[in-house]
Amino acid sequence: MNRNEFKKDDSYEFDLYVYKTNVETGIGVFKVELQMEGKQEITEEMLRLAQELVEFGKEHTEDIRALIYESYQAACENDPDWVKDMCEVPLNVKKREVMDYVNYLSFTVRSDSDSPVGYESIVHIIPNWDEEHALFLRYEDNKFRAVD
Repeated sequence: MNRNEFKKDDSYEFDLYVYKTNVETGIGVFKVELQMEGKQEITEEMLRLAQELVEFGKEHTEDIRALIYESYQAACENDPDWVKDMCEVPLNVKKREVMDYVNYLSFTVRSDSDSPVGYESIVHIIPNWDEEHALFLRYEDNKFRAVD
């Protein structure tokens, strides 16, 4: 990946750059995004982190699916009426079917002034049962974990 392969998306208040090619995986198609606070340039470190995130994510799609399924199960347990009636997602979805109820997948590196390294690598997911808040999986220490 290099900076010329990213195109700026001006539809947000923050700086967002989207990779020219989506990444196809066994669980779905992911965008690759770089998000920056303020007016920052794409750095070599962001490009390196994005490449690392994409490679790890492609190799660990079942881990991603498992965490998405955990989110689905928690939503069903916490508010089954919301999931079924408002989100129109059945309450008996199997793990292998859960990706049918996901609208958006992205491998994202974003600048993060609170992080000791200045960046955060995440998988950004928008499932039907939580479109407003989304689901974020942070990549660190060679694993994914859900974060608020």
